[in-house]
Amino acid sequence: MAETLRRLGYDVAQGLAGELDAVTKRLGEQYTRTFVGPGPHVSPYASVHHSREGQLWDDSTVWVKQFIETTGLSFKNNWDSIPDHIAIELELMQRLTAHEAQLWPSSLSEPSHYNKSINKRLHQCLHAQEQFLRDHLCKWTPQFCRRVLETSTSLFYREMARLTESVVLSDIERITAARNILRWNLFAGCGQHDGPHGEIRTKEKALSGGKYMNTQPKKVLVVDDDQSAVAFVRAALEPEKYEVVGAGDGLAGLSRAREELPDLIILDIYMPGQPGFYTLRDLKADPKTKNVPVIVLTSIAKRLGVTFTTQDIYDFLGTEPDVYLEKPIDPMFLRKVTDKLLDMNSTTNGPGTRKA
Repeated sequence: MAETLRRLGYDVAQGLAGELDAVTKRLGEQYTRTFVGPGPHVSPYASVHHSREGQLWDDSTVWVKQFIETTGLSFKNNWDSIPDHIAIELELMQRLTAHEAQLWPSSLSEPSHYNKSINKRLHQCLHAQEQFLRDHLCKWTPQFCRRVLETSTSLFYREMARLTESVVLSDIERITAARNILRWNLFAGCGQHDGPHGEIRTKEKALSGGKYMNTQPKKVLVVDDDQSAVAFVRAALEPEKYEVVGAGDGLAGLSRAREELPDLIILDIYMPGQPGFYTLRDLKADPKTKNVPVIVLTSIAKRLGVTFTTQDIYDFLGTEPDVYLEKPIDPMFLRKVTDKLLDMNSTTNGPGTRKA
């Protein structure tokens, strides 16, 4: 564990000032009490949670082993474990996401980065992750993590359970966003071909004339702690029409909005620091930004099981966004909403002007 943290840039030995051996021993004892026994414990094996009898090594174990082999990886039989241990399954996801990260091009905005072979491999990698999550990991990990939270006396393992559940569930959303980005990157690289219904214009067509000719791109500020959300919006909106910039939290978004006065703000709710609701309130209270249209784009309903309407937000804050949308969202729909919202704004205030 210490070596893993050191590779991530954390010097555990220095932080613990010589107590690393003692801490490692305590964590080992807590691990045994929590996951091994004797006595009541939470099994870290998926098969125990899958089977009604709590049986170790069943059909789901065989499925995991076969799935690992289909990805081109292999399970080391000399390991002191079996394939459906939580640590092995999480390592499999880590290997798949690391491989995915290597495949992504350095930029998603230029058609020159489109590569049919890489595109296909990315699709395969995302499909493998999604299949493993939906068909297996998400079916037992939340139950496992809740049992650890309920029964373990170790603060370390309770927090690890909380983190594990959050990461596993958010991975579904991440993969959906990645698929949408990939889809639009595909269309951007299709050269002479338009997208569905002729709605996706190539750069050559967009620059050859028409309503986009000599028009300065509208600035869209995406306030979201997830950088893939910024990349998703950038890929979904036409680069000839929109310049997409990002801010990683509510306060940074508020500061950038006041400085740059974007034409549109796309705002997440569930963020560290200042939540998006309060950022929305501050934006609408500031004379400089109060008339900038805001789209709230969030996964709060999926994460917390809470659904909001614009009326709910108004009742809570005394103000409301122009549009409220839930993730995951179809990129074409987001593009249409953005176009419509800014067309309305331009009609009200005149072309090329902002309300503030």
